[in-house]
Amino acid sequence: MSEDDPTKWFKHVPSLQEVLNSTFQRSINTTPFELLFGTQINNKTDLRIQQLIDEQLQLEFNENRELLRKAAKTQILKVQNENKKSYNLRRNSPYLYSVKDLVAIKNATRTWTKTLQ
Repeated sequence: MSEDDPTKWFKHVPSLQEVLNSTFQRSINTTPFELLFGTQINNKTDLRIQQLIDEQLQLEFNENRELLRKAAKTQILKVQNENKKSYNLRRNSPYLYSVKDLVAIKNATRTWTKTLQ
C-alpha cells in the first residue's frame, strides 16, 4: 500500500484499522467490532488490505504447519529408535553359517489332512 511512497504510511492506518476490526477472530469467536458494539460493521473495506492480511495469515499458517510436521517427524523417528532398542534387547542375533556347513532344518509347519469316508 505504501510501497510507492513509504513516508505516507500513516494515511493507510484508518482503513487498516477498519479491516482489522472487521476481521473474524477465532479466539473471541467474532469480530472485535461486533464484540464492542454488538452489531456487524457496515464498511467499505479496501479489498487490497483484506487480501494482504489474508496472504499473511496463509503464509503464517503454512509456516506453522511445516514446523508442526517437522516436529512430528522428529518425534516419530525418536520413538521408532526407542522401540528398536527395546526390541533388540530381547532379540538373539542370527547365527551366521559358512559355506558347506551341515544344517538341520526343522519343519515348523504342520499339515492336517482330513480323510473322506
